[in-house]
Amino acid sequence: MRILSKFTLLLIILILVGCSNLPFGDKNANSSSSNGEEVEKSEYLPDDIPLTEDERQSFSNYYEHKSLYTYGYESKVNRDDINAMYEDYFNNSEALEEVNVSDYGEDDNGLQRYKFEAQRNEGKLTVSTSASRIKDNDEDTSVQITLTKKK
Repeated sequence: MRILSKFTLLLIILILVGCSNLPFGDKNANSSSSNGEEVEKSEYLPDDIPLTEDERQSFSNYYEHKSLYTYGYESKVNRDDINAMYEDYFNNSEALEEVNVSDYGEDDNGLQRYKFEAQRNEGKLTVSTSASRIKDNDEDTSVQITLTKKK
């Protein structure tokens, strides 16, 4: 079951990366993750963005040539509660402008995705969430946060 869970998470991340047009696997990416080290989330993640209390980091990368920071985590918190947390943040934060919330719906396998986007002083902030609605499924909710800094 654990292998299936990791495979599902990898599949979700690949889908999110494709949707966000991130330089995943970009050999020209200048990030500390290229040599096996990850950057600290506190270096790039906005201080005011909410995270779940049980957040388990999946990745934290900075791509200098694109001024792009990505942070991913998993949580056992219900996906609807996580989406409500980010919807509240995006709709009520004074640091954000031009807010856009997209519900990509649910596919035939029960995978549901949301995307929250807004402009901040330092650049474009995107939060993508995905999780399965299948009953008896102990899959986590996956969250990817992307900050593209203004050049």
